[in-house]
Amino acid sequence: MHKIRGCRVRDRRTEQRQAYNMEITILRSRRKTLALQVGPDGRILARAPLQMPESDIIRFAESKRPWLEK
Repeated sequence: MHKIRGCRVRDRRTEQRQAYNMEITILRSRRKTLALQVGPDGRILARAPLQMPESDIIRFAESKRPWLEK
């Protein structure tokens, strides 16, 4: 169990994926929504629920490509 910002998370996993010429880091945790973040260095982080299929995460990131490429 990990402790993050005052709440307990039972499981947290990080994965690296290459999709459509984008490198995406997937951080899975006990959450209900999917979110994308772009770091100052341009890295893309997808925060996803534990059970969400990878194909859904990749499809979501691809749909946001114009925003990600800004």
